[in-house]
Amino acid sequence: MLLTHLGHYPVGCTDPVEALAYAKREEFDLVITDLTMPGMTGLVLRRALRVHRPGLPVILSTAYHLSLEGESAESLGFQGYLPKPYGLNELAKVMQDLAVEQGFDEAL
Repeated sequence: MLLTHLGHYPVGCTDPVEALAYAKREEFDLVITDLTMPGMTGLVLRRALRVHRPGLPVILSTAYHLSLEGESAESLGFQGYLPKPYGLNELAKVMQDLAVEQGFDEAL
């Protein structure tokens, strides 16, 4: 609902394997993934997405504090981090920061 409110057309996948299959056959601008999911972690999904869509930005969203032995989301290869719970303002900020970083005039 938040992405729709920001003017985007999100596709939700309840399974990371389904999300990866979707990413292989469809074009989209951004992936937001959780860290812990059944069957595949967000880290593994990000690595697999890089094989098929090297430039696709991936944002990590998790309820766990990012304390993966001192790693940050960016050092793990993610282009952004959204700690859960988050609202419209936090989502818009992360997307705007990513758009600026990627050289877009408007948020992704």
